[in-house]
Amino acid sequence: MSNGLETSFRFNNQDNGLVIHAKENFVNNNWGALLLVDGALDTKEGTIRAKITGKKKFFPDRPFLTSGEVGATLETDTKQVTYYAAGKKTFDLWNGGLTSLDLKASAFYHVNTEKEGLIKKKAKVELCQKIFNFTEEQDLKLKLGYDLLEKTPYASLRENRWILHSNLKDKWTVEYEL
Repeated sequence: MSNGLETSFRFNNQDNGLVIHAKENFVNNNWGALLLVDGALDTKEGTIRAKITGKKKFFPDRPFLTSGEVGATLETDTKQVTYYAAGKKTFDLWNGGLTSLDLKASAFYHVNTEKEGLIKKKAKVELCQKIFNFTEEQDLKLKLGYDLLEKTPYASLRENRWILHSNLKDKWTVEYEL
């Protein structure tokens, strides 16, 4: 079953070009599996990138993990295949789950590239705050995070269809979902 095509416009201060992004999720509820087809048209360079991801999410009945995910990705422009595993632990801080502290970890294994055999790891801590009905028809989601391995902070602000991402130093991306 498809969840419908999601499209957005994206612009960042590094490339100075508009990217038209589209993705489609195909969900199999019987298996708890998802096939994600993701594509982008770079209007500055005139290039198309596509990515196909198959993944399975799980929600264990264990206190040490809120959710987990395993999957594989194929990037069409580089022919790169990546296998990955990820886990997340959420601690509700207050406001009935509207404020949380999330711990995220993941590992990626690359094949078919010069990075073959390389295992890349990620570890992040995020403080999230959801504010429903900030104004009459406006919800906000604030996220402050820290990448433990890169030792860099980042932030994200989401307002209904607008999203601003920043590394709080010199990079930012603005996204508008159609």
